[in-house]
Amino acid sequence: MLELCTGTDAALAKLKSKYINNKQVTSKLNQYEDKIEAGSFK
Repeated sequence: MLELCTGTDAALAKLKSKYINNKQVTSKLNQYEDKIEAGSFK
């Protein structure tokens, strides 16, 4: 599980940053949880 999720939080943050001015894309990206990786719940 750790192997599959590593980097997911960072990838989502990068996409949100890249498409910050695109309301349609941002709306879809905001449907995902920001912190899903192990250790990000602390």
